Amino acid sequence: DAAASGLVDADAFVDHSPGWGTGDLDSVLGVQRTLRAAMPDLRYELDTTCMVCEGNQAAGHSVVRGTHTGEALYGVEPSGNEIVWTHSDFVRVSGGKIVERWTATDMLTLFQQAGVLPSQGG
Repeated sequence: DAAASGLVDADAFVDHSPGWGTGDLDSVLGVQRTLRAAMPDLRYELDTTCMVCEGNQAAGHSVVRGTHTGEALYGVEPSGNEIVWTHSDFVRVSGGKIVERWTATDMLTLFQQAGVLPSQGG
């Protein structure tokens, strides 16, 4: 939370994340707390070869990994399995801080690997 507050203008910030259903910084941080509680080793591996920056906007793509060893995730008890999905962020910066964010997250893969939804053919 402290690191985010150094990067984000919480008063101006608007989040556009249909997969997560977040709209402000508090809700974004809440999702991250949920994910980290379920997957204590959660990490975002930013693909630095797949980044674009122009003016006050930047986009990046990550592979997200975490082992479900912590709390239940969306009602599913820990499996001990690694969950891997992709996530892209597009941000707008003003006054040196992030004021707006759009995301595209592979929620289907996340939910299938976590056991929230059945896997393809399963």
